[in-house]
Amino acid sequence: MQNLETPFYGGVYGDVLLVQGAAIAVSALLGLLASGWLTSISVLIGGGAVFIGSLAYAFVARPAKVFAVSGKHVFIRHLFAEVAKLTICLGLVFGAFVTGSFDGRWLLVGMGIALLAHWAAFLRSR
Repeated sequence: MQNLETPFYGGVYGDVLLVQGAAIAVSALLGLLASGWLTSISVLIGGGAVFIGSLAYAFVARPAKVFAVSGKHVFIRHLFAEVAKLTICLGLVFGAFVTGSFDGRWLLVGMGIALLAHWAAFLRSR
């Protein structure tokens, strides 16, 4: 029997996490240089929430130790992974709202940069 298990950081998932992490780090550094600590922290909070959501998706959606998987099983696994990603991402952002020590515009910019990096990684892997 063939082992089809892959680590959650391998393949396309690994590319997405790598590109997202690099884009968030670069944008936070640029924010620090351009506007200061508050901008940098805000970008890190927004981008970090999306990054952690992507990490959760990769962990939940990774292939299991099975020889043959039905399409229904794969669909349900990815649907559950998407729900986990959304729940974690929104939970982290709402948790940041409780603290109130950030700039909301830059938090959204950080989330947008992480989302663009997510799609750029997919386009790059084609």
